Amino acid sequence: MMGHLQHLKQGMLEGVLDTAAGLTNVAVPAMQTATFAVGGALAAGANAATFGKVDALGHLQDSAFDKMRHAADNTEAGIANMMGKVTPHFASSDIDVEEAGPWMRAIPDDKPVTELFIPGSHDSMSFGSGASFVQTQVQSLDKQLTAGVRAFDIRVKHDGDNLMICHGAFDLGFVFADVVKIFEEFLEENPSEMLAVSLSCSGCAPCGEHSKDYHEALTETFGKPDIWGWPNPWPTLGAMRGRILLASRGRHSLGSAAPQAVQNNYKESDHKKFLKGMIEFAKQERTPGVLHCNWLNAVGLNDDDVMANVTSAFTLDWAKSPAACAYQINEGCLAHMGTFLPQIFYIDFPGAGLIKSIIARNGS
Repeated sequence: MMGHLQHLKQGMLEGVLDTAAGLTNVAVPAMQTATFAVGGALAAGANAATFGKVDALGHLQDSAFDKMRHAADNTEAGIANMMGKVTPHFASSDIDVEEAGPWMRAIPDDKPVTELFIPGSHDSMSFGSGASFVQTQVQSLDKQLTAGVRAFDIRVKHDGDNLMICHGAFDLGFVFADVVKIFEEFLEENPSEMLAVSLSCSGCAPCGEHSKDYHEALTETFGKPDIWGWPNPWPTLGAMRGRILLASRGRHSLGSAAPQAVQNNYKESDHKKFLKGMIEFAKQERTPGVLHCNWLNAVGLNDDDVMANVTSAFTLDWAKSPAACAYQINEGCLAHMGTFLPQIFYIDFPGAGLIKSIIARNGS
């Protein structure tokens, strides 16, 4: 009975979030576009009437039109998500994927994993949720592997002695054993490949009574324990072929203690500000032996004063869904990919073109 109530409660919350996403991703930025267009036009008229001699009017005109263009970009992103658009950089519909094949086979064994370009997915199992503010992927784990994704973000909640896959407070309908089976079978069939996995309980608070600790419960679920490893320092690709590199982070994660550099500005839903930081990180000088992880995920409703933003119709980006953010972030990532240095990219809703462009950098 309690389980049914929990699912009903989660379903109701997902429905509320979907309704909110529709309003915030399309209706709000569309209204903002129109409002700033009118404001800019009025300021332009006043500026012309005063022959451009009142500096404040010129600044007001420029600011209004800049915000209009920003809001228009947000409207386009919201519509792309709502329509299930598929582009080279973005995929919000579950379609057949192009097979990337065992692409790591072409890379020499002596290449350090810190010098690889690896496409990854953020909250990799969230295709199991239909809620717009929870879902960050549309392809199943099998399809992600087929498309060439080799790095995964797996969030596991310790619920009693059960290991449930979650995204924050949301149960995604899978258990950790499901993930283990898919990864291990893939590597048995593709021994040239390596998988990098961030394995943690990030955002998923443990509950209930446990007969074993979190790390013990995770490792006991491995079907082939020998292929799961967290070496320190970071190894070469040759040492990890057919194996899983636990590249986790955080206090409750299971992974290597080898050094990582991380960009994860997920609270920044202004795509221009996000891209500036992401691109700077992707190009920054590398320290040998450090694994760089670039998290390309963002969502609105993260500001410190959420209610102040919600009650202001003129605050840009205040409640964009992960998909609306991804449409803009992924486009910027693809455009600059040729200038980036090696790293793992953890991406929301990656398009086939973006995945291919990351893989291709290993041959450049």
